[in-house]
Amino acid sequence: MADVQKMLASGEPNFAVAFQQNPEDAISKLLIYQYLSEEAEKRKLAEQSPVKEQRQALRTQLLREAVVNDETNNYPVSNAELEAYYNAHKAEFQQTKIKVIYIPFRSETPVTGTSNEALFAAAQAAIGGQQKRSEAEAKVLATDIVKKLREGLDFSKAVEQYSEDPTSKAAGGDYGVIKADSAYPEDFRRAVLALKAGDISEPLRQPAGYYGIRGEETTAQPMNELLTPLTAAIRKEHLNAWFKSVTEKHTIIIKDPKVLQNLTGAGIPSK
Repeated sequence: MADVQKMLASGEPNFAVAFQQNPEDAISKLLIYQYLSEEAEKRKLAEQSPVKEQRQALRTQLLREAVVNDETNNYPVSNAELEAYYNAHKAEFQQTKIKVIYIPFRSETPVTGTSNEALFAAAQAAIGGQQKRSEAEAKVLATDIVKKLREGLDFSKAVEQYSEDPTSKAAGGDYGVIKADSAYPEDFRRAVLALKAGDISEPLRQPAGYYGIRGEETTAQPMNELLTPLTAAIRKEHLNAWFKSVTEKHTIIIKDPKVLQNLTGAGIPSK
C-alpha cells in the first residue's frame, strides 16, 4: 500500500486514472512492472546496448528539463524587479471602466460549450429571452444609437430609453471594469481596451446582441493584483537571458566541413 500511495502521489496520470477505474488491475500491473524491472537488473540488461545508451539518453533528457525548470522556478524575483517590470509594461495591464447599451436580437444558433465565449453568449441569450427583433434590425438600431451618442445624446438617457440589459440598465449603463484577463470574449475585451475616456465604440456584435460601449476611465491594474503574472514574465525573461548565455558559451564553428563526412551514420550530404 505504501508503494501504491507513492505512485498516486507521484502525479503519474496513467496510474491514477487506472487505479480509479480498476484498483486490482492497476496494482497488478504495478507489481508486474516492478518484477520486470528487477529481472532486468538481475540480468544486467541496463549495462548492455542499446538499453545502456537509451537509459543515459533518458537520464540526460530528464536532467536537462530539470535544470531548466530549476533555473526558471527558483529564480528569486525581488520587489524592485516587480516594480520596474510593472512600470515598464503598464500598457499591457490596462483596465477600462465602461458603460453599455445592449440591443439583443433573435439568435438562430444554439449556445453550447463552457468557454468564456459560450458562457457569455448564453448569458446574452438569456437576456434576450423570446426576442423577436432580427439581427439586421438590431444592427440598424444600434448604429443609429451610436450615431446619436456621438452627436451629443446623453448616454444615461440613451441607456434608459434603449438598453435591454436589466442589470446594467438599472445601474445607468455601468458595466464595471474590463481587464485583459477578464472572462469575456477576446473581441469584446479588445474593443473595450482600445477605448479612451469618452470614446463611443462602433456597434459591437456579440452572439445574441449588439453593444454600444462608452469608455469611462482607463487605468492600470494595481501591481498587487498582478504578482503572479509579473513574476512569471520576469522569470521567463531571466530564462531567455540565461539560455542565451549558455548558447553563446557552447556555440561551435566547423572550419572544415569535410571532417564530418568521416562520421559513421551522420548523414552529412557531400558538396
